[in-house]
Amino acid sequence: MAQPVRETEAAQALNQALKLGLASGGLLEEIGEKYVALGRNKLAEGVLRRAVSSSAGAHAQRLLGDALAAQGDAEEALKVYSAVLSRDDVSGEDRKAASAGATQMQQQAGRA
Repeated sequence: MAQPVRETEAAQALNQALKLGLASGGLLEEIGEKYVALGRNKLAEGVLRRAVSSSAGAHAQRLLGDALAAQGDAEEALKVYSAVLSRDDVSGEDRKAASAGATQMQQQAGRA
């Protein structure tokens, strides 16, 4: 199935913005969240890693955990979820999602 034109245009725009040094953690977080919602988890991972390194909040970090979990990388997702849970600036929703994700990753890794 062909990738929708708008998604292709969005990917091209993102690639160009990244080449030009896009460093807005908030914008990268929003883009990463959309990629997670579309199931484009590898793309989401790259964008969200940049968002986290650009001082984005706990939500971006939790989304990174989600993207890693969706790719089957239980060990790395567990590390990210644990980091989210250790933060002081985590919303209740992100804390709940990170806790559930960590539990699921522990089960997959045989630690539960």
